[in-house]
Amino acid sequence: MIKKLFGILLVIIALGVFTYLMFYTADYKPNKLVELPFMLESNKSKCVIFFGYVGCPEVCPVSLAKIAETSRKLNDNKLQVVFISLNNKSQAETEKFAKIFDSSFVGFKLSKDEQRELIERFNVFWSPERKIIKREAAHSPYIYFLKKEKEAWILKNVYTQYPAKVDDLITLTKEL
Repeated sequence: MIKKLFGILLVIIALGVFTYLMFYTADYKPNKLVELPFMLESNKSKCVIFFGYVGCPEVCPVSLAKIAETSRKLNDNKLQVVFISLNNKSQAETEKFAKIFDSSFVGFKLSKDEQRELIERFNVFWSPERKIIKREAAHSPYIYFLKKEKEAWILKNVYTQYPAKVDDLITLTKEL
């Protein structure tokens, strides 16, 4: 009986740790300067970034579809939506995946060092292996809202709700 209770307790603790890691919301400071080397040449003044991976079966399609609906409703030519792939697919595959949702989306496959730096800077949860859950990979479903001020990108907001609500995304994008 004690072994069974101990086993149940371990499962509950493991689920709690996983939930904490999956939906960890760090102390996001408004107006945080963020270096985005891949966006230096952009003529856009607003940016929505989503981290995921090519072939993601759940979180990415749902989130990117909501972002695409938001983008279509706003029809804002100052807005650039960026998909950053965290898996080992090529730049061409990443770009193709992003454009499935909207032809204006851009996809970036970053070097390992750039990826590691952005994961840390944006507090992205990314587990490429099946260690935590029985899937190919796991990642946080956050959507990041940035504004270009002069030549710098400023993180203005982070949307952490999943699945995203288009009305919320419209509001956050309009606030940029």
